Amino acid sequence: MKPVNGMGPEERIERPAPRAVLSRRAFLQAGSLFLAGAASGAAWGRLGRRSVAKVGILADLHHADKMEAGGRYYRMALPKLREAFRLQAREGLDRIVHLGDLVDSVKDVDQEEIAIQTVANEFRAFGTPYHFLMGNHCLSAVDKCRYRDLTSTAGRHEHFDVGGVRFLCLDACFRSDARPYARGNFDWRDAAIPFPQRAWLRHELRDAPGPCVVLVHQLLDPVPNYCVSNHEEVRNILARSGKVLAVIQGHYHQNRYTEIDGIPYIVLRSLIEGPNVTDRGSSVLQVFDDGSAVLKGFSLQHSYALNR
Repeated sequence: MKPVNGMGPEERIERPAPRAVLSRRAFLQAGSLFLAGAASGAAWGRLGRRSVAKVGILADLHHADKMEAGGRYYRMALPKLREAFRLQAREGLDRIVHLGDLVDSVKDVDQEEIAIQTVANEFRAFGTPYHFLMGNHCLSAVDKCRYRDLTSTAGRHEHFDVGGVRFLCLDACFRSDARPYARGNFDWRDAAIPFPQRAWLRHELRDAPGPCVVLVHQLLDPVPNYCVSNHEEVRNILARSGKVLAVIQGHYHQNRYTEIDGIPYIVLRSLIEGPNVTDRGSSVLQVFDDGSAVLKGFSLQHSYALNR
């Protein structure tokens, strides 16, 4: 069956096998990927290893009150989220970000609104300032304005700064004709970063005080069905800036690493896949004053060190 209008289960689409395109600067050791630099010519911060930012990052919770399907255990979403919070709380976070698909697709507006509010309340109770990116499943029965109201988040692209590091949250929930996703008016395989947001991205990168981390739901590296339609144009903006430490993404549900133009493109393991509370990924990104960073993974999430 071919999913349309953003409502079809993505697990019915065959996924390409995860593939890491490694430069000569990358090597694998003890299950973690250690990278010796990204964009050349950038020198941020002072020498040393003082921590300047700690941000918890999660992806693809897919909370819903419905039976398991295709390996997704929707009623286990909240227990998995609470366990992820427990582990992340030990790290002393400055912020926490969810990369999209906070809830799963439903046709009933009331049911979707209740699910969104339920998860937003969990983040409020956690007590750390939070940011939600848009995911295609978040907009099957509501529009972006309503999602913003329910979650008390920006509901669009935004940036936030922590310790001189700029975090750029992109919104790829637009069709290739630049119309925003709303109430299932889309096919989840058709995503794009429209012109006004690309102009905003250039401006934010230019004015950033130091290294930048880009956060996005749909992929910017080329994976059929899962990447934005204008991924190459967006990647060129990032590469030309010389400031991007990493791009961290959701949507694909599996650990994945690709390096393009010296920039690591990392996909996080989802929370939803698997029946057990330990079947999930969660992470904390810690950035240091020398421009290096560590993505510390918990449970099934891989860990990465990004060294400039």
